[in-house]
Order: sequence, then structure tokens, then C-alpha cells
Amino acid sequence: LRIYRKAFKHITDDKNRSLLWGSIGDVHHELGDDDDAFRAYRKALEYNAENALVLNNYAYFLSLRDEELERALAMAQLAVTLESDNYNYVDTYAWILHLMGRNDEAKKHILRALSLSGQQDATIMVHYADILWELGEKFMAETYWKRAVERGYDADELKQHVDSKMKSKD
Repeated sequence: LRIYRKAFKHITDDKNRSLLWGSIGDVHHELGDDDDAFRAYRKALEYNAENALVLNNYAYFLSLRDEELERALAMAQLAVTLESDNYNYVDTYAWILHLMGRNDEAKKHILRALSLSGQQDATIMVHYADILWELGEKFMAETYWKRAVERGYDADELKQHVDSKMKSKD
């Protein structure tokens, strides 16, 4: 973080200031300090309101906290508009739709994310399975959860996740 802050002396344009603030936000998130991460993301967007990476990360991290989902959805949608073939951005958009209970829409977009990723991204597979589960497509959900583990998703973490889903339906 100290090095990033020193780098501001050498930046002369808003686009790069935005990129740097976005990186600072990412570091804060990795350190578990989302409040500072969100402050940095807001600063990044002040310099460049169309920084797709910041829009996506800010939206996704808000969704992980289940906060400001309407705002997160708007940011994710803009990120997808700016970079429509970025499967991570499409996944974030679909995931937020899912959290908002809009699973039919979410399924359409998560399928696109799966396709764009070549069905190689384990997190997208878990998100797809979760959406399928909510739509009552239990067999396919279980199939994609298994595929996610085959693609490297942590098996213990997924077991806890699936167990919590199954208990919440009881």
C-alpha cells in the first residue's frame, strides 16, 4: 500500500489514478478491510466512472456482504456493458441477480459466463449450481458442484456451502 501511495507522485492522468485507487481497493479487500476497499473503489470511480475492473470488484464484494444490491447490480451491469466478453463480469452480474431472487435472469447470464470461460472457472460453476438449486434443478446443481471440485474448487469449503443450502431448504 505504501508503494502504491508513493506512485501517485508519478501519475499525471485520471485514468491511471483510477487504476491505482482500484489496486489499493483490491489490496484492502485481500487484507479483510472492505470499508477501506470500498472507499478506495469510490475514489477510483471519481477519477474514471467507467473503470470496468473497479465496477466489477466493488459490485462483487458488496454482493458478498449482501449489501446495496441494487447499486451493485447497476455497477455490474455497467462493467458488462463496457466489457461484454469478460466472463468474470458476466458472472458478477448473474450472481447479483441471483442474490436478488431473479434466478431466471441469473441463469441466462451465468450460462453466458460459463460459455465465455470455456467451463473452466470453478467459481462460476458453483454460482451456476446455486442458481440451478434455487430453480429446483437439484440434479444439475449437484452435477455442477461436483464439476467445480474437479476444476479445483476447495472440496471442504464446497461441502459446507452445499450443506448450508440443503439445511436452508428443510
